[in-house]
Amino acid sequence: MALTLCISATEEGASDLVEKGPRRDFLELAARSGGKIVYREEGRRRRGLSARLLGPHVWQAWAVAREARGGDVVFADGEHVGLPLVLFLALLRRRGCRVVMLGHLLTRWWKLVLVGVCTRTGVTGCIVVHSAEQQRRVRRWVSGHWTMELVAYQVDTRFWVGEPFEADGETPLVLAVGSENRDYDTLVAGVDGLPLRMVIAAGSHWARRTAAVAGREGIEYIDRPLPF
Repeated sequence: MALTLCISATEEGASDLVEKGPRRDFLELAARSGGKIVYREEGRRRRGLSARLLGPHVWQAWAVAREARGGDVVFADGEHVGLPLVLFLALLRRRGCRVVMLGHLLTRWWKLVLVGVCTRTGVTGCIVVHSAEQQRRVRRWVSGHWTMELVAYQVDTRFWVGEPFEADGETPLVLAVGSENRDYDTLVAGVDGLPLRMVIAAGSHWARRTAAVAGREGIEYIDRPLPF
């Protein structure tokens, strides 16, 4: 049995994040299990119309599925890789493989349909979600041959270590980060008039769109990823 970790980031991008920020879960998992990491470049060797239409993550899933053998476990860090991976494993009759897939936003209708189809192909596995609401809404679509696990987002306590905040003489700071499915206008309205400093770092390495804030004074807005 072999463990393969299918990571949607490029190796260069992942190295940059690791150098400047907290530990990465997939690196810790690979180190503890002896698993092999497959970065996005390895699924992006094809050129032409098909490569542009399907995208690098689908080709990455195809490359990993072709190498998989019975008894192997494949970890996918998102449904954009995990769902096509399951379909390819079924197509190649690699039903002895097991897939562990992170699910970030599975409640869109077309993803729910794909979850229902993929979990009934004969390939078994587990879907890991970070939200109790996602778990509740997705569970009824998942075949009984699959399991669902709720795992909260983690904090690297070796990296995020600071001094306790002292209120005397200090202005409280509210820091909000990320772009995917953020509603910063509501957040800003909620703290309007409070004696605090707010910084919004809406840059993201992963989101297709950058969350924005309508013209607001007194808000420090950063539209690029933080260096960690």
